[in-house]
Amino acid sequence: MAQSRDNGGGAAMTALKVVRVLLRLIVVVLLGIGLGVAAFYGGPALYRNFLEPVQQNSRRIDQLEQELARLRQEARQRSADEAARMSELEGDLAALQESLAALESRTEALEQDLAAQQEALDRLEALTRRVQALERDLSRTQDAVEELGLTLESRTTPAEVLARRLQLLRAMELVTRARLWLIQDNLGEAAEDVTRARDVVAAVIEDAPAEEAETLQPVLDRLDQVLEDVRTAPLVAADDLEVAWELLVQATAP
Repeated sequence: MAQSRDNGGGAAMTALKVVRVLLRLIVVVLLGIGLGVAAFYGGPALYRNFLEPVQQNSRRIDQLEQELARLRQEARQRSADEAARMSELEGDLAALQESLAALESRTEALEQDLAAQQEALDRLEALTRRVQALERDLSRTQDAVEELGLTLESRTTPAEVLARRLQLLRAMELVTRARLWLIQDNLGEAAEDVTRARDVVAAVIEDAPAEEAETLQPVLDRLDQVLEDVRTAPLVAADDLEVAWELLVQATAP
């Protein structure tokens, strides 16, 4: 009886172990099935939810890097083009400035030429006026000579007075020649004739009465001034000669 209880207890233990093994096996199989199902159904979801976005982000990053590299290359190219354009513009600006400087130089040269031409024109006009005045004065001198000739024929004037008037006419002639020499820029001949005229007037003053000598003194002073200016300021000397000539005309009037 006791032996049969021992045999029954051992069978129960064996059966319990078998049940445990079977349960473990079932659990393992179920886990395997579960993992298989999870792998079969969860893998694509995992790929779609995690791996695919990562790969897409990676590709997008690569594209962005390529785009950035392209933009940098374009930026460098634009910078190089702008630098070349700037260099070209600087060259054009330098050429323009050089052309402008040349134009300004030519303008200055033209202005100088115009000024020189205007000065020459002014001198020509002044010379024309002096020639016309000289022609008029020559005519007046001839009239004075003819008048003196008529006076000599009438014999109504003392010989001393006529002699002084004749000397003053000689001085007028010398002054007229000196004015002609100045027009021709012959300063040496002009100075010599002015000196002769001055000596003639000085001699007349010595022999003339006090009143007549006082009238002739401004002529002598003016001729002295001409001798000072004839070589350094011929235009001023020419003006003084005209004044001296007018004074001589007044002195030789009847």
